[in-house]
Amino acid sequence: MRKAIVGILSAIVVGLLLVPNGVSARTVSTVVQDMRGDLGPKMDFSTGEVLVAWPDEMVLQKVGYFDILSFSLSYAKKEATYTFAMNVANALPSPGTPLPDGWKFLTWLMWIETEPWIYGVNDPTLYVVQLIYDGSAYVGQLEDYRTGVVLETLPFEVTGSALQIEFSAGSIGAMESFWWMPCTVVNWSAAGYWDLDTTDPGAAPGQVVWDIPWPSP
Repeated sequence: MRKAIVGILSAIVVGLLLVPNGVSARTVSTVVQDMRGDLGPKMDFSTGEVLVAWPDEMVLQKVGYFDILSFSLSYAKKEATYTFAMNVANALPSPGTPLPDGWKFLTWLMWIETEPWIYGVNDPTLYVVQLIYDGSAYVGQLEDYRTGVVLETLPFEVTGSALQIEFSAGSIGAMESFWWMPCTVVNWSAAGYWDLDTTDPGAAPGQVVWDIPWPSP
């Protein structure tokens, strides 16, 4: 069963662009827009009932860096390198900024999957591309989802409310196609967490539940 149960209840936002960069189209990017103020509530997936909603005064809402405004995946053909990027509502913490009481670490990530993940039905996740902040410093990682083993430390950049992480095609087995899904997460222990924001329903052509196909249709 998947480690991260995503709870999100938000309006449909349509906004995927398939954009070749440069005259020679050496880089292709899939860019997806995400609604502001839609941190996902905890849900009962069998009934759709909202079990927990986040009041505006909660720190989870106030900090803003869990609230995704857009995210993208790009592929540079010459370098055979992917770049996962995300823009959030407020600036990410500066290195050395302590986390709020009770928080252990924060993660901005994308899952790489063989097929769309459907809660309680399948477990298709292969890799996690993630940026982690523990209250002192950031680290970018590629993790084997099934074993939890960190396969590589990844180059990343954090600028205000924007972040990006790079990983090579070879590091994920040179897969020609896959499904991918973003998320923002807060952990209060090694195993305790909330998944807070991910793909809006209907945000991307070809999207199934929360997963987006690569390459884009």
